[in-house]
Amino acid sequence: MRQMNFEYTEEQTMLRETVAAFLKDRFPFDRRREVVKTPAGFSPDIWDAFATELGLLAAPFSEDLGGFGAGATGNMIIMEELGKALSVEPWLESIVMAEPLLAGANAACDEALQGVIAGERIIIPAIDWPVSGAGRKGTVEAQADGSGFTLTGGVALVRQAARATHFVIAADLGSAGPALFLVPADLPGIDREDARLVDGGRCADIAFHNVSLSADTCVAEGDDAVQRLAASFDAGLFALCAEAVGIQRMLLEWTVEYSKQRKQFGKAIGEFQALQHRMAEMFIKVEESVSMTILAAASLSGEADHRAKSVAAAKILIDQSARFVGEAAVQIHGGMGMTRELPVADYFTRLIAIAQQMGSTEYHFQRYEAASFSA
Repeated sequence: MRQMNFEYTEEQTMLRETVAAFLKDRFPFDRRREVVKTPAGFSPDIWDAFATELGLLAAPFSEDLGGFGAGATGNMIIMEELGKALSVEPWLESIVMAEPLLAGANAACDEALQGVIAGERIIIPAIDWPVSGAGRKGTVEAQADGSGFTLTGGVALVRQAARATHFVIAADLGSAGPALFLVPADLPGIDREDARLVDGGRCADIAFHNVSLSADTCVAEGDDAVQRLAASFDAGLFALCAEAVGIQRMLLEWTVEYSKQRKQFGKAIGEFQALQHRMAEMFIKVEESVSMTILAAASLSGEADHRAKSVAAAKILIDQSARFVGEAAVQIHGGMGMTRELPVADYFTRLIAIAQQMGSTEYHFQRYEAASFSA
């Protein structure tokens, strides 16, 4: 029987340590609270430093694009560390999800991704993911007009839209099926209404009012577009799972530490067996989440049905584990767990948001069932 090795390489360990040290120094939680209160909801110096100081944006991309080839494991490590810091950077959208949509489509798309690596572009998918990810019609329509296309319609709740230099848009071409377009975010006819989310992130409703596009903005059509959408959707789910793992790790760490300090009836509450059992359960849930995220990472290069099944299973388990870990952390912290004095409530809020992002638990049960019984 072949033995699997789940140990990180020296390079992967260095990647984790580099990201963790940078975020601890440049994006502590107090600064995070300040940043999300600003009108923009982000600070561009962090992303700029990712590109110029650390060269981090190149990490997961293939060497053909000028990256370092860290792939899914690199994204998993980085997303987990971003989760630990409760980061508001667009790694999920512009790195993890943009690459499957664009890589290898044409020379212009590869050039656009090289611009992402250099920190010159931020490409955000403007796509109704639970719909488009299932291969159904989107909310945007494209009409061929001879020299190009005209876009009409809109997409709601596009995360990180305000940071986009470019959008990848999924549109319905009628009988030709879905199509993907890579367009500048400031094109005439694109309107954006920004909003703040409960977890401190930003999103926007985007409307397309007869937006004129040249023919070369079309990235993919038909089956190619469907496959790219599915690959991007699954990559995004996997990355959300990795982020949730990082958040759960921090909640477990803080809870254990708090239980050693908080005293009741003359001794630390961590000495009470009932709370020891609860924290042991938290640890088990975190480790289950880690295992499912690793499984999801391994599936990304596999067959589409197997990939969909694996990432759906990971999202289901992690949504359930995250709720348990978050609730236990708040309960063991007591009233302190709900105050602004500690970050526990902020982290739990993000876990609740992740449970609904890119499809609910119920939605992914349906995906899992469909992938399991497909012909």
